Amino acid sequence: MAADIDAVFGTVLVVCGIAFVVVQGIAWVLLFARYGAKGNESASYWHDNPKAEAILLIGTAVILTVLVFMGQRVLGLDLFFRSAAERSGRRGDGSAIQLGLSLSGVDGAFGRQDTSLITSTNDIGLDRNDPPAKDDIVSLNNFHIPVNRPVVVRLRSKDRHS
Repeated sequence: MAADIDAVFGTVLVVCGIAFVVVQGIAWVLLFARYGAKGNESASYWHDNPKAEAILLIGTAVILTVLVFMGQRVLGLDLFFRSAAERSGRRGDGSAIQLGLSLSGVDGAFGRQDTSLITSTNDIGLDRNDPPAKDDIVSLNNFHIPVNRPVVVRLRSKDRHS
């Protein structure tokens, strides 16, 4: 989903950048080129211009609506309203990612891990023959963070190659 989110942010950045340049350009022209050079000209006062107001209001509403729907499609629908299994279908295999988590045991040391040891019963490839691994706690998709203690997160992945 990162590429989709980046695309939405990029689009918003470009639209806001264009709006910024246009507004600053108009301000520069009005302040310096039109009214600042001669010093004796004054700006005209418009009491009401429904046509200009409608064009600006409708144009702004259309642009913002398009940006909102782009963001909603990526963030709202994909991230919050679909299950992990539905979202992972983008990878092509249709399965959800499972997190295998290990916590060091009483000794405070992690046991050796090797991706070649990963099986259906050993999700993280923990080498149970390694002495520090004897007391390690392994959990699948269950992550608790202790209160008022620093936590170090180490991420490893076993990438699939097609």
